[in-house]
Amino acid sequence: MRRAQETLQGNDETGDTGTERKDGRSMAMIKAVLGVWAVINLFVFGLYGDDKRRAKNGQWRIPERVLLFAALFGAPGALLGMLFFHHKTRKPKFAVGVPAILIAEAALVFWWLFETGGLF
Repeated sequence: MRRAQETLQGNDETGDTGTERKDGRSMAMIKAVLGVWAVINLFVFGLYGDDKRRAKNGQWRIPERVLLFAALFGAPGALLGMLFFHHKTRKPKFAVGVPAILIAEAALVFWWLFETGGLF
C-alpha cells in the first residue's frame, strides 16, 4: 500500500515527483511535444487560410506542393483549414491526400502509444 501511495504522491526519499514514466519520458516532455505539434497545426491552418485569401484577391498563390508538404507535419490543421476556408476541397490530391495523411499519422501515433505504454 505504501508503494502505491509513493507512486501517486512521489517518493520523498528519492526525490521522485511521480512525473517520470517507466520508459524515461517525463510528462513535461510529452506536453512540450504536444505544444509544438499544436503550434505547427495552427501554422498550417493559417497557411491554408492565407492561400484562400490570396486566391480571392487574385494574388500570388502558395504552391500546392508547399501546402501538401505542410500537411505532412500538420494534417489536422490542413484538414481543418480546408473545411473552414472551403479551400482545395474539390482537388482530388487534397480531398483524398490530406485525410489519408491524417489517417496515417493517427495510426502512427496509436502504434507509438501502444508500443510505449500510452501517455500515462
